[in-house]
Amino acid sequence: MIWRRPASAVLVALVCHMGGVGLLLAAASGVQAFRGPQGHSASSRSAQQSITITLRGRVVNVSQGGAGVTGATVDATPARRVNNGEAPGGTAAVLRATTGPDGAFALYGMVPDTSYRLVATYRGVSFTQSLTVTAAQVQSGWLDQPLTVFEPDPDVGLQIRTAHIALAPYPDDALLRAAEVWVVRNNSDRAWVSDGRRWAFDLQLPAATAMLRAEAQGEEMRRQAGRVLDDKPLPPGERQATLTYLLPYDGSSLVIERQLSWPTAELRLIVAWPGAIIDSAQLTETEQAQISGMAVTMARGRNLPAGTRVVAVIRGLPVPPNSNPAGVATVASQEALMGLALGFGLVASLLALAYGWQHRPIADQVRSEDAGVGEPAGGH
Repeated sequence: MIWRRPASAVLVALVCHMGGVGLLLAAASGVQAFRGPQGHSASSRSAQQSITITLRGRVVNVSQGGAGVTGATVDATPARRVNNGEAPGGTAAVLRATTGPDGAFALYGMVPDTSYRLVATYRGVSFTQSLTVTAAQVQSGWLDQPLTVFEPDPDVGLQIRTAHIALAPYPDDALLRAAEVWVVRNNSDRAWVSDGRRWAFDLQLPAATAMLRAEAQGEEMRRQAGRVLDDKPLPPGERQATLTYLLPYDGSSLVIERQLSWPTAELRLIVAWPGAIIDSAQLTETEQAQISGMAVTMARGRNLPAGTRVVAVIRGLPVPPNSNPAGVATVASQEALMGLALGFGLVASLLALAYGWQHRPIADQVRSEDAGVGEPAGGH
C-alpha cells in the first residue's frame, strides 16, 4: 500500500520547527595551562579538577520591572548529570546559591571545562534560563545577563495558538495511527501555575488508545484515568505538546471528540485516506488535497472559546478485513508498538503540511485577531 512507507525523522523535525527548546547550558571555561598537545593525561585531569571558579550574577523579577529578587535559589547542574543521569563522581558537583539583597548571588566551586544548566527558583517555581556562559564570563567571574524569574499566578489565562490532529488508517491492523501537536501560549508578563483544577494541557483520549508518546517540550506528560496532563508552570512564551498513539476502529466511520480547556486560535483535523469526509459543527473549513499522490481531507476551526466541545464525525474510512476493534490487543509488547510506530512518518508529514496551511491571506489573519484569539502581530 502507498501508506506503508519507511519511517523518517519528520516528526522530530516538526517538533523542532514548531518551537522545541533545547537544554539550556552554561559552559564554564577551561584552564589552558593544563592542556598538552595530546589532550589531558590522568595527572593533568586530576590537577584541573582541583581548580574551581566562582561565578557571580543577579536574579531579577521581570513581572516587577526587573527588580532584584531576594531569597531565590540558583542551582547549577553539570550537563552530564542532566543528560545521562551520571553521578558527578567527586567533581563538578551540583551547586546552589541563595540570592541576597538586590538579587545578587555567587556560585562557588564551578569546575573548568564543564557545562552547567542554570535554574533559578522563586516562590516554588523553577525557571531554566536560555543563557550560555562564555569562557570570558567565567574567567571574569560575572554573568553579563541576569537570570530572570516571573511572578507565579494561577489566574493567568492561556491560549492554544495552534493544534493539529492527524489520522492515518491502517485497515489490515484495524488501527489508526494518530499524531497530535498542541501549542499553548502565555501572553502575560507572569508565570502561569496550576491551581490543581486547570492544566496547561488536558487531553482526554478514548479508553482503547495505546499511547506511544506524550511529551510537553521534551518531558513526559502525566497520564491519569485516560487523560494526558501537563501541570508544569508556564512562563511567558509557548510550550508544545506532542502525542503519538494507536487507536483501534471498526467499520467505516469514527467520532473524534476534544474538550478545549483554553481559547483556541486554530484546530486542524487531517485524515489521510481517499474519499474520507469530515463532518463537524466546530471545524467548518474543509479542504481536499493531493499530497505526493495521497488524498488528504483537512478540516479547520478557528477562534474556538474555552469550554468548546469539538465533535468530528469521520466517514469513508476503509473497513478492516475482520471488522474487529480489538487491534491494540495484538500489539501489546513495546517492540511491536514501536514497529507499528513506523507509520508515523506519514502522519508527521501531514502535520507539517497543516502547519504551513495557516499561512493564508492576511485578511484571514486579521479576522482571527479581531476575534481576540488569533495570532498577534508578527506572531508565528
